[in-house]
Amino acid sequence: MQFNVVEIFNSIQGEGPLLGLPCTFVRLSGCNLDCWYCDTENKDEINMKLTPQELINKALHYKTNHVVITGGEPMLQKDLIKEFIELLPNDVGVSIETNGLIRDELVVPDQYVVSPKLKIISDEKLFEIIRWYQDNIEVYDFKFVVGSVQEMRTLIKIANEVICDEIYIQPRYPFKKGIKFIMNNLNKFYNPIWVQPQAHKCFGLR
Repeated sequence: MQFNVVEIFNSIQGEGPLLGLPCTFVRLSGCNLDCWYCDTENKDEINMKLTPQELINKALHYKTNHVVITGGEPMLQKDLIKEFIELLPNDVGVSIETNGLIRDELVVPDQYVVSPKLKIISDEKLFEIIRWYQDNIEVYDFKFVVGSVQEMRTLIKIANEVICDEIYIQPRYPFKKGIKFIMNNLNKFYNPIWVQPQAHKCFGLR
């Protein structure tokens, strides 16, 4: 079996708990959602077909110590990801960026960054996603993209009811308006909150 790969590239992680870390990004093809605000225009392209070992060889060529598997939705190829993680050298970290809808407790990266889509996924499904990671996965973080009053209300409700740990909030652009909107609502959260833009875009990186 082979991965369907869009691209492999080096950059600085611009989002979530690993903000600022130099990483090799592996973008896998395909997604199970169609978010109108998605900034990944080429998520359905297939530019390479690689076995897990071939993908490791290409990723290691970029000479960073951390691989980020992203998409699209990378967990559409979860069986191959499991093999990739098993074959990856122990001194190379790996994280998976996912919307949380496709889950497998046998796929165990060093870290999951779970970004459920507030406007597209029902509240019931959001609760299900969050509780599953809390019950089954040791290292995970939640990141939410917020750009409307309804999304903020949903996030406040979910965060205060089921999320015990810190959460990351990312404003949709335009950046200044998004930050102001989020700051006006921070006192409604019981959780530690990290507000982050897409820092790589601020630096002109991919």
